Amino acid sequence: MGTIRLTITDSAGHILYAKEDATKGKFAFTTEDYDMFEIAKVEKLKPLEVELRRLEDLSESIVNDFAYMKKREEEMRDTNESTNTRVLYFSIFSMFCLIGLATWQVFYLRRFFKAKKLIE
Repeated sequence: MGTIRLTITDSAGHILYAKEDATKGKFAFTTEDYDMFEIAKVEKLKPLEVELRRLEDLSESIVNDFAYMKKREEEMRDTNESTNTRVLYFSIFSMFCLIGLATWQVFYLRRFFKAKKLIE
């Protein structure tokens, strides 16, 4: 079994972790900052391959973001249509209430003025 050299760098090119001559083992890495990290077995990847992998990850992230935005847009459109329908029903209800109130006022005032003998 051969040995490998493991290097982890951030997007600024700073080496965060390096392990020389590793033959076996497990590896875990936790960071507090959101950043793009490159993990590479140095003997296996060329700089162009590392850049291509970074671009592949970036394009995958963009595709995922677009899918998320499309889902959010659909949810927002459904909410907007529901709100528009409720506003329409409320407007119709308000118009009927106002027409009913205006009709009641006309009859009430006519009866009032007849009782006061101001109109026939």
